[in-house]
Amino acid sequence: MNAALNRNSYAYLIPVVIGFVLVTALLLGWVLIVWPSVHFKPMAEKICLISSPVLAIAWLLRLWHTRKGEWLRKKPLERLKVFLGAFIASAVVMVSLLAAVIFLTSRTLSSYDTAYEYAGRGHRSCTGIHVFDTEVNKQIKICEAGSGAYQGWVRVEKRSGPLGFVVIGAVPL
Repeated sequence: MNAALNRNSYAYLIPVVIGFVLVTALLLGWVLIVWPSVHFKPMAEKICLISSPVLAIAWLLRLWHTRKGEWLRKKPLERLKVFLGAFIASAVVMVSLLAAVIFLTSRTLSSYDTAYEYAGRGHRSCTGIHVFDTEVNKQIKICEAGSGAYQGWVRVEKRSGPLGFVVIGAVPL
């Protein structure tokens, strides 16, 4: 049987379309639900900063071991580009993995009252509020929260875990 004929069949097309729709739904869910609400504790940030280069170096050592001759024929600038690409890819993988772990392991419910400032929509961010969180000791942004006022008080509700926390919501007081 011809390979082109198989690619035009429903047995091939239906799983490809379903897979594409599932991947798109997962990416949209990640970008709209998980990523804006997850915040790393300093320990999780350190884990990510240490494990990203280790993962990139391990991948490059495996690549060097399997394709030693091809690797040595590359110019030094090309090797540097491969290393930087591996480092960026491993950083994305580790941040995504840690964010998923934080999202799934955060179970301790808590809330606190704090002052907020309005944060407008940026080029790559959402409209929301800035509040100071003592658990991570820095200002965090909570998307789609606030009453429209530029300053005020808000009650932040969150679920905490060992590596970070997930903001459930923020209610203006």
